Amino acid sequence: MFDWVIIGGGIQGITLATFLLKSGKTRIENMAIIDRHKVPLANWKSNPKVISMPFLRSPFVHH
Repeated sequence: MFDWVIIGGGIQGITLATFLLKSGKTRIENMAIIDRHKVPLANWKSNPKVISMPFLRSPFVHH
């Protein structure tokens, strides 16, 4: 059984997973991410190509 089950492997789901891991609230073996795509961030990686943008979001250093 998992401590955390995250529905969606998009930017929000991956951000939540990263926060939980970095803050020590869980370990990777106690977490599951459920998504219909085979790889995390599949839409986030493909959408910029569709509209000819090199980045979908600004780099982290600008926040």
